[in-house]
Amino acid sequence: MVSLSLRSIGIHFFQAASVFFLARFLVPEDYGVFAVLNGWIGTLVFLTDIGMGGALTHAKREPSKKELESYIGMRLLLAIFWYCLLWALAPSIISYYKLDPAAVRAVRVLACILPLSVISSVPRLLFQRNLNFTKTAQIDLLSSAALYFCQILFAYLGYSYWCFILAALIRATTDIAVSYAFARSFHLPKLHWHELKTSLAFGIPFQLQSIIPVSRAIVIPLILVIYLGMEEIGLIFWVVGLVSMPRTIAINYNQIIFPSVSRLRGDVKNTERLISRGTELMALIMSYSFGLGAACGTSLVTVLFPDRWASSKLVIPYAALAIGLSTYQFFTSSMLNAVGQPIRKVWLELLSLPLELGGVALLVPYLGIRGYFVALSLANAAVLGLSLFWIRHWLTSYSIIRLIGLSVTALVSFFISHASGWAESLVFSFTLFTLAYLGIIFVFDKRTVADILTLPNRVLELRS
Repeated sequence: MVSLSLRSIGIHFFQAASVFFLARFLVPEDYGVFAVLNGWIGTLVFLTDIGMGGALTHAKREPSKKELESYIGMRLLLAIFWYCLLWALAPSIISYYKLDPAAVRAVRVLACILPLSVISSVPRLLFQRNLNFTKTAQIDLLSSAALYFCQILFAYLGYSYWCFILAALIRATTDIAVSYAFARSFHLPKLHWHELKTSLAFGIPFQLQSIIPVSRAIVIPLILVIYLGMEEIGLIFWVVGLVSMPRTIAINYNQIIFPSVSRLRGDVKNTERLISRGTELMALIMSYSFGLGAACGTSLVTVLFPDRWASSKLVIPYAALAIGLSTYQFFTSSMLNAVGQPIRKVWLELLSLPLELGGVALLVPYLGIRGYFVALSLANAAVLGLSLFWIRHWLTSYSIIRLIGLSVTALVSFFISHASGWAESLVFSFTLFTLAYLGIIFVFDKRTVADILTLPNRVLELRS
C-alpha cells in the first residue's frame, strides 16, 4: 500500500508537469487528434486479454507454466490480428475524422503498441497475483516518468500530436525492459489448448466486459465528431486529464483489493470488512479530491495555462463531477469481479452504454462540451447506484451512508466556495472549499474526523 501510494504521488507529479508544459507547446487540436486515435489503440489492447488475465489472477492455485505461455501466446496472436486490421482500416478512420491524410502513418505507428503491450503482461500478472505491489509501483513509476518526459521533450521540439505517439512507444518499451529486469524470467508464447479452455471457462465473462467498453471508447468519439470540432474534442480530453489525477488512487485500491478479496472468497467476515473499509477510505479521499478540483479548476486554468485553454474553465466542475462518479463506480463495480460475480458487471456496462451514448446524442448538440459531461455523470450515477445495490451484502450500511454523506459534503462545499465570487482566485477557492468541507465534517461526522486524524493507521489496517 505504501509503495502504491508513493507511486501515486510520483505519477501525479509527472502528470501535473506534463499537463502544465504541454499546454504551452500544443494546441487543443493536438489533444483531439491523439485522443480519437488512441481510443482505437486502447480498446484493442484491452481486447487482446479476452479475460484470461482476470481468470489467472482470480484462481486460488498458482498458474502453471503452460497457462502463462498460453496466456501470452493468445494475447500476442490477437495483438497481431488487431494490428493488421487497424493497418488496413487506417485510411478509412482518418477520412471519417476529416484529418490530414498524413495521419494514416500516425495510426500505423501507434498500432505498434499492441504487440509491445502484450510482452510485459506476464510479469505484471504475476506481481499482481502475488501482491507484490512494490515492484508494480516501481514499474509504473519508471514507465510513467519515461512517458511524460518524452511527451514534453517531443512537444518542445515541435512534433505536435506525434509527441504523444512517440512517448507511448517509449513507455511500452520501458515497461518491457523494467518488468523483465524485475521478473528475471521469460515465458515463450505458445498455445496449449487445454489450458486455454480452462482459463477461458472463467474468462469469458471478462471477455464480455471487454467487448462492451469497445463500443463506448470507439462510438462516443464517432458521435462527438458529428457535433464538435477537433478543438472541442481536444478540450474534452485535456480537461479529463486535468481532473482525473485523483483517479490513480482508486486504481491503486483496485490493484490491492481485487486480488486480496479474490483470495478471501468464502471468508465473509473479512471480505465485508475489507470492502467496507476500502469503500469508506476511498469515499473520504475521492470526495475531497474531486470536490477540490471542481472548486479550484477555474482559478487553476486562469493562473497557469495560456488563453487558448480558457474556454475549459466553464466545464471543469461538470468534468470533476463526471469523473468523480466514474471513479466511485469503477471501484464498486470492480468488487463484483472480486467476489466472483463478473456477469453482474457486464450488466452494469450494458446499462451504462445506452445511457451514455443516448445522453451524448441528445445533450451535446444543445449544450456542447458540457452536454458530454452531463451525459457521463447521469450514466455513471445510475451504474454506481446499481453496483452499490449488488454489493450491499459485502458492505455495511454505515459504509454506504458515509459514501453518500461525504459526496454530499463535497458538493455543498463546492457551492459554498463557488458562490463566494472568488472562483478566479486559486488561494481563496482552495481555502474556502477546504474550510467548508472540514467544517461540515467536524460538525456532522465524528467518525470521519477520527479517520482523518488516524489516516495512516487506517491505511495500515486496510493493508493487513
